[in-house]
Amino acid sequence: MPITTLTDKAVLQWIDSAKEWKATTVLAGIASSTIIAGGTQGQALTSKGSTAPKFEGMTTQGDVEYYSGTARTRLAPGTSGQFLKTLGAAANPAWATVGGVSAIKLDWANSNLAASQAETTVKSYTLVGGTLGTNDGLRITFYYTGGTTATLRFKWGGGTVFTDNGAGASPTKRAQVEIWNTNSASAQKIISFGISASSTPAFKAATGGDTSPSINTAADVAILITGETDVSGPIDVLGWTIEHIRA
Repeated sequence: MPITTLTDKAVLQWIDSAKEWKATTVLAGIASSTIIAGGTQGQALTSKGSTAPKFEGMTTQGDVEYYSGTARTRLAPGTSGQFLKTLGAAANPAWATVGGVSAIKLDWANSNLAASQAETTVKSYTLVGGTLGTNDGLRITFYYTGGTTATLRFKWGGGTVFTDNGAGASPTKRAQVEIWNTNSASAQKIISFGISASSTPAFKAATGGDTSPSINTAADVAILITGETDVSGPIDVLGWTIEHIRA
């Protein structure tokens, strides 16, 4: 019997015994968003109801969907500038930050400590807890002059990294320190510190301090430059930069 019209949600099904196509409404019970699994030749489509796998709907612009090994999963947007990083066949993808160097502190204001002063903080910065990831580093650079027997100290998390016992009035000096998270957010290694002059050196050698402090960078960490002066003259810290080196 020829079919001239189909009702809503009806499909054609071949009836081999009758050697003809017939209309059927086996799709009528299929709910919205149901995924229909593939069948074999000659089968009609049927609904699996609540047991059918469903698409994990996106909720926010920038969402990404991936397969977790057991289900389709939504990955919320990362922060601006991040990229989607694969962690291998046995792990889920994640947002990651591109490695590089960025300045987190630029301060070129002259900070002066007058002569005959007890140890006083001249420059300070608080590294916010969690800023440094595993294998990330900091590079701190600063410039200063001072009295011939004035003392300048660089401190990290309460410990003194190095001391210049003869700041010297001339020439201007440049000091640089690198601090690295070597294993985790609480294991540090200061791998270099030193002082150089803009012309022929005319100052006493720096005295090394703690080069392997265990500082918890998951919490806030104080970074300080302090000065201690005598009658030989003041200390001027001419400016400093702090750079975040991402692994």
